[in-house]
Amino acid sequence: MPSLYWQELADFWFCDHQPDLHAESSEHNLCTHKHTPSSGKNLLEQFSGRGSICAVEDVCFAGKLTLLVHTSNVDSHKVVEDQAIYPSKVRGANEFAHPLRCATCFHLLGLHFRTPENSELHLLSHCLSTSPCVVHPSRNLLRQFSVETHAAFLLKATSSAHGCYRYRIVDDTLAHAYLQITVLNADVAVQSNMLVPPCDSTTLVPAVKVLYLVCTDKLTVVGYEETLCLPSEECVEVVHTLQRSTKALPDEERIFKQNQTTLIVGYLRLLLEKD
Repeated sequence: MPSLYWQELADFWFCDHQPDLHAESSEHNLCTHKHTPSSGKNLLEQFSGRGSICAVEDVCFAGKLTLLVHTSNVDSHKVVEDQAIYPSKVRGANEFAHPLRCATCFHLLGLHFRTPENSELHLLSHCLSTSPCVVHPSRNLLRQFSVETHAAFLLKATSSAHGCYRYRIVDDTLAHAYLQITVLNADVAVQSNMLVPPCDSTTLVPAVKVLYLVCTDKLTVVGYEETLCLPSEECVEVVHTLQRSTKALPDEERIFKQNQTTLIVGYLRLLLEKD
């Protein structure tokens, strides 16, 4: 599937060349594509009016964050649906869904979105990858997905689409804030040997560079912030990942003080699997 917010198609939808401006000159008539997604019945045209891909029975759409499947293709005896409401951005907007969990271990597997047109399941790749019941380690095709890559991709996609670089990471109950993050660069490369499969040598992998503040009690609000919601255990894992990412650096290269606030440089990797 296209990435979150369909960023790779932005030039097609918002380009400067309009086909009717130079109708008499084919040389300058550079834009011949449609500027909005169209509706259709075949798989290549499965777009709704809001520009998202709809679930299709017996088809699995693979995306950067999720696997989109139709509810009829999931064994209802092996999953349970929470009645809780989960705020999520996996469809590129502030929307609410019901968490879908494994009936055996109650591990989060994905989100169930209900719309007037359709009922669809977004199975979270990083949750499937770490589920003790769903995927056997020796056959884990999703092993490159983790909480770290999930959070990194959300930050990169959202900052690119919205032009917002300040975030709060809060739990899915919206009761506790864990992090305040400022995205410094969403397109950097870092050396890492913590890859899948493990390797002895370091390899350059894409990452998001941030300044972060761990929230202990009251959140310090600086400017406009966007909220990203994750389960509380995932929020804790993101905190630990950021703390580990630069612990080897000297303090003068990782710690910044601003208005009595101590901010720390951290990295979240977008890729964990070695090419």
